[in-house]
Amino acid sequence: MKPSLASVVSLAVVLLCFASQLHLLRADEDPSSSSSSSSSSSSSSSSCPPAGFDSISNFNLSAWTDHPWFIQEQMANAYQKPPFYCVRASYTPQEGGKEVRVFNTASLGGVNGTQQNANDMFLKAVVVNGSKLAVGPEFIPQEMYGSYWIVFAGPDEDSYDYGIVSGGPPKNSGDDGCIAGSESEVNEAGLWLFTKDPVPEPGMVDMLREKATELGFDLSVLQNVTQEGCEYPPIPV
Repeated sequence: MKPSLASVVSLAVVLLCFASQLHLLRADEDPSSSSSSSSSSSSSSSSCPPAGFDSISNFNLSAWTDHPWFIQEQMANAYQKPPFYCVRASYTPQEGGKEVRVFNTASLGGVNGTQQNANDMFLKAVVVNGSKLAVGPEFIPQEMYGSYWIVFAGPDEDSYDYGIVSGGPPKNSGDDGCIAGSESEVNEAGLWLFTKDPVPEPGMVDMLREKATELGFDLSVLQNVTQEGCEYPPIPV
Protein backbone atom coordinates (compact mmCIF):
# COMPACT_ATOMS: atom_id res chain seq x y z
CA MET A 1 0.00 0.00 0.00
CA LYS A 2 1.43 3.33 -1.04
CA PRO A 3 1.76 6.10 1.58
CA SER A 4 -0.52 9.12 1.18
CA LEU A 5 0.86 12.35 -0.22
CA ALA A 6 0.37 14.00 3.18
CA SER A 7 2.48 11.35 4.87
CA VAL A 8 5.21 11.73 2.27
CA VAL A 9 5.29 15.51 2.77
CA SER A 10 5.30 15.09 6.55
CA LEU A 11 8.18 12.65 6.35
CA ALA A 12 10.13 15.03 4.15
CA VAL A 13 9.67 17.83 6.68
CA VAL A 14 10.79 15.58 9.54
CA LEU A 15 13.85 14.57 7.57
CA LEU A 16 14.59 18.21 6.81
CA CYS A 17 14.46 19.20 10.45
CA PHE A 18 16.57 16.25 11.54
CA ALA A 19 19.19 16.75 8.87
CA SER A 20 19.36 20.47 9.58
CA GLN A 21 19.84 19.94 13.30
CA LEU A 22 22.52 17.35 12.61
CA HIS A 23 24.31 19.77 10.31
CA LEU A 24 24.29 22.45 13.01
CA LEU A 25 25.70 20.00 15.51
CA ARG A 26 28.49 19.05 13.13
CA ALA A 27 29.35 22.71 12.63
CA ASP A 28 30.01 22.97 16.36
CA GLU A 29 32.36 19.97 16.46
CA ASP A 30 36.11 20.38 16.82
CA PRO A 31 37.41 20.34 13.23
CA SER A 32 40.54 18.53 14.41
CA SER A 33 38.51 15.57 15.64
CA SER A 34 38.96 12.44 13.55
CA SER A 35 35.94 10.55 14.89
CA SER A 36 32.54 10.76 13.24
CA SER A 37 29.48 8.55 12.99
CA SER A 38 28.58 9.98 9.61
CA SER A 39 29.35 8.04 6.47
CA SER A 40 29.56 11.37 4.62
CA SER A 41 32.30 12.61 6.94
CA SER A 42 34.25 9.41 6.48
CA SER A 43 34.27 9.88 2.72
CA SER A 44 35.52 13.47 2.77
CA SER A 45 38.98 14.21 1.50
CA SER A 46 41.48 17.04 1.54
CA SER A 47 40.91 17.38 -2.22
CA CYS A 48 37.20 18.00 -1.77
CA PRO A 49 35.89 20.57 -2.25
CA PRO A 50 38.30 21.37 -5.08
CA ALA A 51 40.79 24.13 -4.47
CA GLY A 52 39.22 27.53 -5.11
CA PHE A 53 35.69 26.14 -5.37
CA ASP A 54 33.06 28.84 -4.94
CA SER A 55 29.71 30.05 -6.21
CA ILE A 56 29.67 32.53 -9.09
CA SER A 57 30.50 36.20 -8.69
CA ASN A 58 28.49 39.08 -10.19
CA PHE A 59 25.26 37.17 -9.67
CA ASN A 60 22.04 38.77 -10.94
CA LEU A 61 19.15 37.60 -8.75
CA SER A 62 16.58 39.39 -10.91
CA ALA A 63 17.70 37.48 -14.01
CA TRP A 64 17.78 34.19 -12.09
CA THR A 65 14.21 34.61 -10.85
CA ASP A 66 12.87 36.01 -14.13
CA HIS A 67 11.47 32.65 -15.32
CA PRO A 68 10.85 29.11 -14.10
CA TRP A 69 13.70 26.61 -14.26
CA PHE A 70 13.47 23.05 -15.54
CA ILE A 71 15.82 20.46 -14.12
CA GLN A 72 17.43 18.21 -16.73
CA GLU A 73 19.60 16.07 -14.45
CA GLN A 74 19.87 15.89 -10.69
CA MET A 75 21.20 14.00 -7.73
CA ALA A 76 18.70 12.11 -5.57
CA ASN A 77 18.19 13.28 -2.00
CA ALA A 78 16.14 12.40 1.07
CA TYR A 79 12.96 14.07 -0.19
CA GLN A 80 13.15 13.26 -3.89
CA LYS A 81 13.94 9.84 -5.35
CA PRO A 82 14.21 8.67 -8.98
CA PRO A 83 12.82 8.21 -11.49
CA PHE A 84 12.39 11.96 -11.96
CA TYR A 85 9.61 13.56 -14.00
CA CYS A 86 8.67 17.17 -14.76
CA VAL A 87 10.84 18.75 -12.07
CA ARG A 88 10.44 22.53 -12.12
CA ALA A 89 11.53 25.35 -9.80
CA SER A 90 9.95 28.82 -9.75
CA TYR A 91 11.26 31.81 -7.83
CA THR A 92 9.72 35.13 -6.77
CA PRO A 93 12.02 37.74 -5.19
CA GLN A 94 10.76 39.43 -2.03
CA GLU A 95 11.92 41.86 0.63
CA GLY A 96 13.85 43.96 -1.85
CA GLY A 97 15.81 40.98 -3.14
CA LYS A 98 16.87 39.71 0.28
CA GLU A 99 14.52 36.73 0.13
CA VAL A 100 12.99 34.54 -2.57
CA ARG A 101 9.75 32.59 -2.46
CA VAL A 102 10.28 29.14 -3.96
CA PHE A 103 7.67 26.90 -5.57
CA ASN A 104 8.86 23.45 -6.68
CA THR A 105 6.83 20.91 -8.64
CA ALA A 106 7.40 17.37 -9.91
CA SER A 107 5.32 14.41 -11.06
CA LEU A 108 5.49 11.03 -9.36
CA GLY A 109 5.74 7.87 -11.43
CA GLY A 110 5.41 9.46 -14.87
CA VAL A 111 4.70 12.66 -16.77
CA ASN A 112 1.00 12.30 -15.96
CA GLY A 113 1.59 11.18 -12.39
CA THR A 114 0.43 12.69 -9.12
CA GLN A 115 1.92 16.06 -8.29
CA GLN A 116 4.53 15.78 -5.55
CA ASN A 117 3.64 19.26 -4.30
CA ALA A 118 -0.14 18.89 -4.55
CA ASN A 119 -0.58 20.92 -1.35
CA ASP A 120 1.18 23.93 -2.94
CA MET A 121 3.80 24.21 -0.22
CA PHE A 122 6.22 27.11 -0.64
CA LEU A 123 9.83 27.23 0.44
CA LYS A 124 11.84 30.32 1.24
CA ALA A 125 15.33 31.18 0.09
CA VAL A 126 17.41 33.73 1.96
CA VAL A 127 20.26 35.48 0.19
CA VAL A 128 23.32 34.80 2.33
CA ASN A 129 25.96 36.33 0.09
CA GLY A 130 25.46 36.98 -3.62
CA SER A 131 24.94 33.62 -5.32
CA LYS A 132 24.95 31.75 -2.00
CA LEU A 133 21.43 31.19 -0.71
CA ALA A 134 19.89 29.12 2.08
CA VAL A 135 16.58 27.34 1.48
CA GLY A 136 13.94 25.73 3.67
CA PRO A 137 10.23 25.60 4.50
CA GLU A 138 8.79 28.97 5.41
CA PHE A 139 7.61 27.74 8.81
CA ILE A 140 10.99 26.63 10.25
CA PRO A 141 13.81 28.85 11.57
CA GLN A 142 16.23 30.09 8.94
CA GLU A 143 19.10 28.63 10.97
CA MET A 144 17.83 25.23 9.84
CA TYR A 145 17.89 26.01 6.10
CA GLY A 146 20.22 24.23 3.68
CA SER A 147 22.75 25.69 1.27
CA TYR A 148 21.83 26.50 -2.34
CA TRP A 149 24.82 27.71 -4.34
CA ILE A 150 24.66 28.82 -7.98
CA VAL A 151 28.04 27.67 -9.25
CA PHE A 152 27.52 28.32 -12.96
CA ALA A 153 25.05 30.37 -15.03
CA GLY A 154 24.90 31.88 -18.48
CA PRO A 155 25.19 32.96 -21.16
CA ASP A 156 25.61 36.28 -19.32
CA GLU A 157 24.54 37.88 -16.07
CA ASP A 158 21.67 39.80 -17.69
CA SER A 159 20.02 36.70 -19.15
CA TYR A 160 20.32 33.22 -17.69
CA ASP A 161 19.33 30.32 -19.95
CA TYR A 162 21.12 27.60 -17.98
CA GLY A 163 22.78 27.02 -14.66
CA ILE A 164 24.24 24.56 -12.17
CA VAL A 165 23.16 24.49 -8.53
CA SER A 166 24.96 22.67 -5.72
CA GLY A 167 23.88 22.03 -2.16
CA GLY A 168 26.87 23.98 -0.91
CA PRO A 169 30.50 22.98 -1.49
CA PRO A 170 31.03 19.33 -2.51
CA LYS A 171 33.02 18.04 0.46
CA ASN A 172 32.79 14.30 -0.15
CA SER A 173 35.04 12.31 -2.47
CA GLY A 174 33.42 10.20 -5.17
CA ASP A 175 34.90 7.82 -7.70
CA ASP A 176 35.47 10.58 -10.21
CA GLY A 177 35.18 13.91 -8.42
CA CYS A 178 33.51 15.56 -5.48
CA ILE A 179 29.95 15.21 -4.16
CA ALA A 180 27.82 17.56 -2.05
CA GLY A 181 26.33 15.42 0.71
CA SER A 182 24.63 12.10 0.05
CA GLU A 183 21.34 10.76 -1.29
CA SER A 184 20.09 10.24 2.26
CA GLU A 185 20.53 13.88 3.28
CA VAL A 186 18.40 16.98 2.87
CA ASN A 187 20.70 19.88 3.70
CA GLU A 188 24.18 20.47 2.29
CA ALA A 189 23.47 17.91 -0.42
CA GLY A 190 22.54 17.84 -4.07
CA LEU A 191 23.49 18.77 -7.62
CA TRP A 192 21.09 20.09 -10.28
CA LEU A 193 21.45 21.04 -13.95
CA PHE A 194 18.99 23.83 -14.81
CA THR A 195 17.69 25.08 -18.17
CA LYS A 196 15.25 27.84 -19.04
CA ASP A 197 13.35 25.63 -21.49
CA PRO A 198 11.75 22.30 -20.56
CA VAL A 199 13.38 20.70 -23.59
CA PRO A 200 16.63 22.58 -24.20
CA GLU A 201 18.45 22.99 -27.46
CA PRO A 202 20.75 20.12 -28.49
CA GLY A 203 24.09 20.13 -26.74
CA MET A 204 23.11 22.29 -23.78
CA VAL A 205 22.93 19.48 -21.22
CA ASP A 206 26.24 18.07 -22.47
CA MET A 207 27.75 21.52 -22.04
CA LEU A 208 26.47 21.69 -18.46
CA ARG A 209 27.87 18.25 -17.71
CA GLU A 210 31.26 19.29 -19.07
CA LYS A 211 31.21 22.42 -16.94
CA ALA A 212 30.25 20.42 -13.84
CA THR A 213 33.22 18.15 -14.50
CA GLU A 214 35.50 21.19 -14.80
CA LEU A 215 34.20 22.41 -11.44
CA GLY A 216 35.23 19.11 -9.88
CA PHE A 217 31.89 17.32 -9.47
CA ASP A 218 31.43 13.56 -9.69
CA LEU A 219 28.76 13.20 -12.38
CA SER A 220 27.94 9.61 -11.47
CA VAL A 221 25.37 10.94 -8.97
CA LEU A 222 23.32 12.64 -11.70
CA GLN A 223 20.16 11.04 -13.02
CA ASN A 224 18.02 12.10 -15.96
CA VAL A 225 14.81 14.10 -15.49
CA THR A 226 12.10 13.49 -18.10
CA GLN A 227 10.58 16.77 -19.28
CA GLU A 228 9.09 15.80 -22.64
CA GLY A 229 5.32 15.37 -22.47
CA CYS A 230 4.95 17.18 -19.15
CA GLU A 231 2.06 19.45 -18.27
CA TYR A 232 3.05 21.75 -15.45
CA PRO A 233 0.65 22.98 -12.77
CA PRO A 234 0.02 26.73 -12.50
CA ILE A 235 2.28 28.68 -10.21
CA PRO A 236 0.22 30.12 -7.31
CA VAL A 237 0.28 33.90 -6.98
